[in-house]
Parts: sequence; structure tokens; C-alpha cells
Amino acid sequence: MKFQIKQNELNKGIKLAKQGVGTNNTMPVLNFFKMEAKEDSVVITGTDLETRIEVDMDADVETKGTVLIESKTFAQLINSFSKNDLINIYEDNNIIKVETNESSFEFNTFDPEEYPEKYSEPLKITEFKTKLDKLNSIISKTLFARAVKDADSRPVLAGLHLESTDDGLDVVATNTYRLALAKMDNINEDDINCIIPSEPLKTLNKMKTEEVTVKIHKNSYIEFITENVLINSRLIDGDYVKYNAVITDSYKTQFIVSKEDLKASLKRASIIAKQENNVITLTVDENMTIKADNDSGTAEEQIDINELEGPIQKIAFDVGYLLDMVKNTKGKYKIQLTDKVNPIVIKNIVREENEEGEYEEVEKDYTYLIMPIRTN
Repeated sequence: MKFQIKQNELNKGIKLAKQGVGTNNTMPVLNFFKMEAKEDSVVITGTDLETRIEVDMDADVETKGTVLIESKTFAQLINSFSKNDLINIYEDNNIIKVETNESSFEFNTFDPEEYPEKYSEPLKITEFKTKLDKLNSIISKTLFARAVKDADSRPVLAGLHLESTDDGLDVVATNTYRLALAKMDNINEDDINCIIPSEPLKTLNKMKTEEVTVKIHKNSYIEFITENVLINSRLIDGDYVKYNAVITDSYKTQFIVSKEDLKASLKRASIIAKQENNVITLTVDENMTIKADNDSGTAEEQIDINELEGPIQKIAFDVGYLLDMVKNTKGKYKIQLTDKVNPIVIKNIVREENEEGEYEEVEKDYTYLIMPIRTN
């Protein structure tokens, strides 16, 4: 194997492929990248057996071949070179040599036959295409609501749930104390029902391409395919929670608040709240009042609201749950309250350009729920 490649091309590929390499691998071979020199490109692969990432990079290939190279040291080395450097990589007597005009390095290799193969394909495959920026927007608005602390005991809650509905595709994440639901209305496949691990979804957010093809191999794994990247990941096995059971259109009080006002007040209140279980109290009268207190002090802020309807409400909840939603969405929020024991329901309102080229406020297909905390 022998090829020449630009540093910036190789470095970008390594950063993506490295997302597939685990941190606590029990098999030594999983600490290696697989590099395959083909006709006019090089494919670099990283895997931890659960997720596999392959990146195809343009290169000047002199001799085809496949090698394994230790991922961490190789990544650090390539990153240290200038982005304008041309890097020559070749194999010589089971030694991988990495050279530039000024430098020369050698790496021990590993038998390529020991590297894990891609998962085999089951019979049933569901496939759709979508814009990557749209998919990443959906992921960013939902994935944060997944379970993190108890992910090992309830693995189905640690991922992102996809489920076909009559009017599109539901994308859901929850830890049972909060829930984020977004809808992809341009996906018309009728048999999607799976749970995707979080790690490959985070990698998607680092990619810059226009379109992505999604292939779901039923009850087995999922693939995200772009022009030069393949992400292959096992699905999480198990039945997802019945999320529709907690979503309701009924409420007693409703109002609209801007992101800027809400975010600023929540961040200040959280300084006090984090010292007392992260709990704040929200009171809705003519305005919205946010209050947090602990043994050392009290925070209280009023926020202007619009289009208020319904009776006075007072409800307590984890301020972090609301802040997470605000950080990952844009626009305004329509907040709906029922009482102290039913969930807070939040809808997202954004400004979008219509077909006539004019901007208008649109309520997106997005619902966020927070379970209240009972207080004395």
C-alpha cells in the first residue's frame, strides 16, 4: 500500500472516523484504524463493534492495499502537521511509514484480517433520504431529553426513538421526567419503529454535506450514508415507552414568551436553584414570575408574556430541563399549563419564509413536556 494525501483531507476524515473508536475497548484491534487504499481514494474506518464509521477521502494512490494503524497516536500526529502538507503513507515489511518533506514516522501494524467486518444485512430494509441540516435540527431538538444517568439500567431511554405515524415520522427522546417530540412530515415510510444510540447521531452533527440516505435494517442496525461517509450502528433492542399516552391537547392556561427573555431569566435563577435540587417555581398571572430560593438567598424575576388566556397557575419544576430545551431551539414558546401535577407542555414558534418570500410566524411540529415537582 502506498498513497499521497493532503493533510486537511486526511485530518477531517480521521476526526470523523475517530468517533467510531471506543474509549474502553477490550479487543486491542479496536484501538486501530483500518486504512484501505483503493483506485483513487483511501477509506479510513473506526469501530467499537456497536458503531462503525467509514470515511472515503480523495488521494493519489500508487499501490492498493489495506493496513491497520493505532488510532490515537496517528490522529495526534496528522493533526500536528500543517494543513498544506502533502503526506506520504506506505507499508514496508509490516511497518507503516508516514512522511512529509520534513518528517518521517513509523508505526507497527496489525493483521487486517483481524479487523471486524460490517454487520450482515437482514432481509427487511426501510430507506429514505432527507436533508442533513434538517435531520440534524430534529436531532438537536430532541436528543438532549434522553436518559443519561440511568442509561445502563434502561438502555431504551438512552437513544432516539423513530416511529412511523399517519402524518410522518415521530422522533422522540425521554427520560420519563421530560419528553421531546419532533415530527418529520416528509417521511412517508409506514413501518419504521426503532431506537438509535446517541453516539452516531452526534457524529452526524459534525458532518457537512447536503443530503443523507438513511437505511434501517429491521431489528438489527441503521446506516447513514452520504457522498463520502458511512455510519453503521446497531439499534437498541427493546420496546419504547408509550409516549403518546402523556401528550395531550387540553390545558387551562396558555401564553407566549420569547426565547431571549426566558433564557436570560432561567440562567440567573439557576444560579440559586442549583444549590437546592435545581427546582424553580413558575407563577403565571399578568406576567410570568420565576422564583428560586435556598438557605443562602432568593432569586425572583418577572418576564413579559403575550396572548395570556386562562386562570392563575403556580408550578415547580427542574430549571435545567427547561434551559436544555431553550438552548436547543429557536424562536418563541407557547407554554400550556393545566395544574401542579400534569406536565408543562411547550410548543415552538419560529419565523419562516413562505412561498411568497414573506416571513411569518409558524408553530412547528414540536412538543416538549416537563413533569412538575410537587412542593409543600
